[in-house]
Amino acid sequence: MMALPSRACTLALLAASASAFVGAPPPRRVVAVAGFLDDMMDKLDGGDSKADAWKDEMMREQQEILKRRQASGGFITEEDEEEIRARRASVSKEDAALKAVQTSTADDNLDAWKAARSSGQIKTATSGLKRDADSSRMGSAGLFAERADAKLPYIDRGYVAEKKTEVNAEGIPVKKAPAGAPGP
Repeated sequence: MMALPSRACTLALLAASASAFVGAPPPRRVVAVAGFLDDMMDKLDGGDSKADAWKDEMMREQQEILKRRQASGGFITEEDEEEIRARRASVSKEDAALKAVQTSTADDNLDAWKAARSSGQIKTATSGLKRDADSSRMGSAGLFAERADAKLPYIDRGYVAEKKTEVNAEGIPVKKAPAGAPGP
């Protein structure tokens, strides 16, 4: 009975050491990426010939912001606060004018909205709102930074057609029978 476990042990040792006789795998070939395909996407859109002046401009603006923050110890200066207040007042003035037109109780506020739009009090998709040029793709002119539909005249109360239809007690519209048709 001892012969069986010793044979199993010998076989296990031989199987484990047999991997030492297998040769090493061949080294992987490395493909050089330099050449024709280098920076292919950059070359398609102008790449090297395209001016990168916008990067320099952004870097200059960031450096100015950093210098201002370092000079003030990280706090907002009085000049910056005044500029922020002026921007907020301008935006809130435009929003107040738009809200006044949208919430008016007149029969139809479309004429008032058109007048405010043509005078420049309200910015809309067709007059005043700027599109983000970075979001323009495949023929699109780009996205607006804010919702354009919120600038329309009927946003708060909805548009209701002037044409009245008859409804039954449940609120379901009733079709009128043609004049020449006999009744049921």
